[in-house]
Amino acid sequence: MNNTANQNYELEKAIISATEAIKKNPEDISAYLNRAVAYIQKNDYDQAIQDLSKAIELDPENADAYLNRGIAYYTKVDYDHAIQDYSKSIELDPQNADAYFLRGLAYSKIDDYDHAIKDYSKSIELNPQNADAYLNRGIDYGEQGDLNQVVQDYTKAIELKSDDIDLYLKRGSTYNELENYFEAIKDFTKVIESNPDHIIAYNERGTAYANIGEYDKAIKDYTIAITNYSDNPVFYFNRGVAYSDNGNFDKAIKDFATAIKIKSDFIEAYSGSGEAYFSKGDTKRAIKDYKKVIDLDPENTHAYFRIGTMYFCEGKINKSEDALTKTLELNPEHASALLNRGAIYLSIGKHDKALKDFSQMIRIDPNDEMGHFNRGVTYHCIGKYDEAISDLTKAIELYPEDSAAFCNRGLVYSDIGDIQHARLDFQKAIELGDEEAKEYLEKLDNMSQ
Repeated sequence: MNNTANQNYELEKAIISATEAIKKNPEDISAYLNRAVAYIQKNDYDQAIQDLSKAIELDPENADAYLNRGIAYYTKVDYDHAIQDYSKSIELDPQNADAYFLRGLAYSKIDDYDHAIKDYSKSIELNPQNADAYLNRGIDYGEQGDLNQVVQDYTKAIELKSDDIDLYLKRGSTYNELENYFEAIKDFTKVIESNPDHIIAYNERGTAYANIGEYDKAIKDYTIAITNYSDNPVFYFNRGVAYSDNGNFDKAIKDFATAIKIKSDFIEAYSGSGEAYFSKGDTKRAIKDYKKVIDLDPENTHAYFRIGTMYFCEGKINKSEDALTKTLELNPEHASALLNRGAIYLSIGKHDKALKDFSQMIRIDPNDEMGHFNRGVTYHCIGKYDEAISDLTKAIELYPEDSAAFCNRGLVYSDIGDIQHARLDFQKAIELGDEEAKEYLEKLDNMSQ
């Protein structure tokens, strides 16, 4: 007899025995409780609830009956009734750590993380050895975005259950989110040492390696994951990103193509392919990939933005303007789109429109150095020298190492005849490495002689 069959046999025996006890004594509370527990183990939750309700009717102060009925309701996905029963059990037995833990699970299911965390914390207070309470509290802290607390709880859970490899995997993934890649690598390596076929750990470690620039190691890990599970498009995509970041665009494009073959609506893979083609200098093919992104997601602002940027690089100003305008229709606060479209307007002499875009950048973020710099340059072009100096000065305050801002402010000062300030700005620009400023300073000195 196999284990499952033996277990079912034992449960049936328990049910029969409890049923016989109830026949002899219809008020035998322990018999109802025992039969209910057997029903729960058999996944017959309605029968379990019926028996537990009878036990509660016979003994309204029975904490175990409420607790077990809460378990039955929880398993039936009736979380509200489960919480009610767990709460009653806690009221009757406030020192039961399991009751707090189970109510925490129910609160988690209805996304009430504050109450869940409070219950897990109480359960830990009553039973500091409950690794699952730390684990689940960590998960809920993650839902609230408190990743440092997640790491603390997973670490405590690992101390209590050091042989649970899944805990290392979870902590490693959290370290990745925290951009603590070296600690992430340690955790994923621990998982792999325990289970050399753990493909998720290879994939996650590959991501950590890629983020610290160890592309060869990342590619090796992704390749192992692919070898063990060749139908996962994410593994190909991740390896494609690593190849691309490492400058191997042909291999990157091949991986992105494989990911798309497996998952035809894989938007990120089309984007990755587009960037790889663009890096190779094949702008037309790059735009084609991003247009596929738009086919799949007509409101993808990033795709419109990248198309606009690529058209600009091709010198197709009108198409670039159209794509960037579409970007801004979808997201009026897209600072990079405002910057690029403003730069287009500036380059073709549409100064009013350029000023409008750069001013919008500054309204969104008053400390946007590029917004002030470009608006300052535009004001200079239309002869508004005071406004130009004001914006360029602000740009310098925000980024004191911007040689171009010093150089352009020097040009404004030169145009209004303030030779002293112009010379100081050109000298500072030269000090910061601006070669063009040398020519302006020479011209200024020649004019002064």
